[in-house]
Amino acid sequence: MFSRKAAQQITASAEKKVSNVVNLLDMKRSMNMNIWLKQFRTSNEAIIEMIEKADQKKSEKLKGLIKLLPDRAEIDLLTNFDGDQSTLGNAEKIIKQLSQLNDYALRLNLMLIKLEYRITYNSIHERQEAFLTMCHNILECESLKKFFRVVLQYENFLNVGSYAGNALAFKISSLPKLSDTQGNQREIALLHFLVLQCFGFCRQSLRELALFFKVIDRWIEF
Repeated sequence: MFSRKAAQQITASAEKKVSNVVNLLDMKRSMNMNIWLKQFRTSNEAIIEMIEKADQKKSEKLKGLIKLLPDRAEIDLLTNFDGDQSTLGNAEKIIKQLSQLNDYALRLNLMLIKLEYRITYNSIHERQEAFLTMCHNILECESLKKFFRVVLQYENFLNVGSYAGNALAFKISSLPKLSDTQGNQREIALLHFLVLQCFGFCRQSLRELALFFKVIDRWIEF
């Protein structure tokens, strides 16, 4: 009997406490904010201090908070609230505390940049090194130079008597035209013909070139 009465009093007290909470935010917005707050397992004050001191080692939590940053309307709504501040919901409290921290959005974005800088740098650096290595190998590949000389000789032969018939070089951008220029047989392009010609007098260079392009493909995939 006494325990039932005590339980009823506790339930009534809890209901009264819940009913006293003031929720100014949209229900979904408030729920998302509260879910994010639970990830930190600490007080709002500790979270604000963490932002103020730029002391956060997990970028995912920062990204979550940045997505939930309050807009101007929400800040004005909470700033103009003149009721008992202690009755505000937890989501409302953290937003109000954030708004009182100078440049809180800038702080958070800079914290995220700082955390992700090393990862981004390492990724770019590896790709840059691979690209530079690829360029160096292209410039130093003797087999490729031999093939380009053959291309130039045949282009000069085909263009004999015209303004382009005595060229000393050609543009790299013109190489795709080798596969676009068709012969008498539709399945044979100028590129096939040149490869066949090279196969006759510089077979070893052609094999080396084939292996070289396989390496290039791996670098491009990287």
